[in-house]
Amino acid sequence: MQEKLSQEFGFVRSFLWPVHRSEFKKLIPMVIMLFLICFNYGILRSMKDSILITTSGAKVLPFIKIWGILPMAIFITYILSKLNNRFNLERVFYIMTTSFLVFFLLFAFVIYPNRDILHPYQSANLLEHLLPKGFSGLIALYRHWTLSLFYVLSELWCSFILSTLFWGFANAVIPVKEAKRYYAVLAIGSNLAALVAGQAANLISGLTKGSWDATINLLILVVCFSGILIIFTFRWLNRNIFTPELHPELHSRLGIKKRKKKPSLKESFAYLSKSKYLLYIAILLISYNLATNLFEIVWKDHLHRLLADPQDFNRYMNNVTSMVGLISLLLTLFIPHMIERFGWTRVALITPIIVAVTGIGFFSFLFLNKAFPGQFLSISALSPLAIAVFFGATQTCLSKAAKYSVFDTTKELAFIPLDHEIRLKSKAPIEVLGARFGKFGGSFIYQGLLLGVGSLSACIPMISILLTLVISFWIASTRNLGRLFDEKVKEQTESTDALTLSEAGAS
Repeated sequence: MQEKLSQEFGFVRSFLWPVHRSEFKKLIPMVIMLFLICFNYGILRSMKDSILITTSGAKVLPFIKIWGILPMAIFITYILSKLNNRFNLERVFYIMTTSFLVFFLLFAFVIYPNRDILHPYQSANLLEHLLPKGFSGLIALYRHWTLSLFYVLSELWCSFILSTLFWGFANAVIPVKEAKRYYAVLAIGSNLAALVAGQAANLISGLTKGSWDATINLLILVVCFSGILIIFTFRWLNRNIFTPELHPELHSRLGIKKRKKKPSLKESFAYLSKSKYLLYIAILLISYNLATNLFEIVWKDHLHRLLADPQDFNRYMNNVTSMVGLISLLLTLFIPHMIERFGWTRVALITPIIVAVTGIGFFSFLFLNKAFPGQFLSISALSPLAIAVFFGATQTCLSKAAKYSVFDTTKELAFIPLDHEIRLKSKAPIEVLGARFGKFGGSFIYQGLLLGVGSLSACIPMISILLTLVISFWIASTRNLGRLFDEKVKEQTESTDALTLSEAGAS
């Protein structure tokens, strides 16, 4: 594929812009839309952590993912299905995007300034007195419910505006034959947005001269202005490119096809258990999400200890966002050549090895600091906490960048040798298992540990052991899948060669 593009567009352009001039009018606005959506998420992602964690602590994260994000995602999915039944895709996009932007404006200029009036401090204090210490994260979610709501809706901006609406629109208007070229360009745009968002947010924060409230207001105004540009760009595309005459499905009700009912966990297990190959793919997805979720909460807890001021916390998270975008952008450009040169297995092992190495560094400094609290200060200008946070930031940058480039690419490649019917039937269950067990499994584990031992610090030894087991299992599964992948590719190649020879003999 890359060789063919190099012949058609030239070596450099085949990486950066494999697009014909006649396609500019269609693709450039879509890149702008995706850039702005990801730009907003980059700003919101850092801000939501800074607002909530510096107020409630990282202990709230396991609880908010289960009792906040999951119920709200179900509720918005229900609302979205109702809107799809009543309006076309274009109008649904306007309603959903505008609703998110209106909430962000209300939060910045009405809710956040009056948070002390809205927060139920007295009842929360009573609950804290009555309930065991392990419930402190859940109580913090309740005590600062407005901040928790902002966290949830900021996270769901990605799930609904980006994943559901934009990609639903893109999949409807981009033909399969153009998708490989277009999606590569779109991936570059999304990674570039993360890079720009982090530095733009830091620049904006510098204009407020240390006022966190003013920073929130200014950042939300930028998000809303970007959102207005998203709406106008989308409208221009529907009026000039994807018109009702050319794309009637976009301008009628149910522009996005109703999704089939997701299989239950029992059905998913039953289907995947029939194939080791499919089970290994599911394990890879579960392992990544579980490992990163387990690690992230410990790291953000220590980052909060190092940077208690929300302005400093936000600035640090913005730099992490930029680094994720930069590294992911570079990996996206070179991943096809890496797979061709080193093979599927070696490239697929990059992500778990990164998580393992940086995780070892992070937990080592935590344990050594606890065992020898004063000795590191005498041999280093940095405290053990600062060094540990640095390793955590490195892990976050590299693991997320590897996820967006290396991990996702190798995962999708693993489906290619499968029969068409198996590929169609297996992808949804695997995504379901990966999301449910990975993203929420870590939160359930933390909730159980917190209820048992009472604090995140006390959970660290058990989390480090669990992460070691998860990563070891992840690496072993990757090697096993790589062996099966090579076998399937070899069988497919031999079958194709035999068919070619048979056709040549017949002619």
